[in-house]
Amino acid sequence: YSFVPNRWQTFIEIVYETLANLLIKDIVGPKGQRYFPYIFTIFFFVLLSNLIGLIPYSFTLTSQIIVTFSIAFFIFLGINIICIRIHKQFFFSLFLPA
Repeated sequence: YSFVPNRWQTFIEIVYETLANLLIKDIVGPKGQRYFPYIFTIFFFVLLSNLIGLIPYSFTLTSQIIVTFSIAFFIFLGINIICIRIHKQFFFSLFLPA
């Protein structure tokens, strides 16, 4: 194996670093760094699925409602599990006015 990255690996690393800097440093902060691989995976799944749909006579995976619903459901479920894990019994107090 070669230790020098090829063009494809270099491109993926540049995209990864750009999104990490944009999302982590500018928007979320250092606490959100642990969730970045999950966000990056979803981003690339949707991006590649839609780019494949641009090829004539191909199929766009994200045009199916079950795929969109499944992604949304698991993101919703994951966010609520993380929120309950962080805030514990005060989770429902987040819905009350201050």
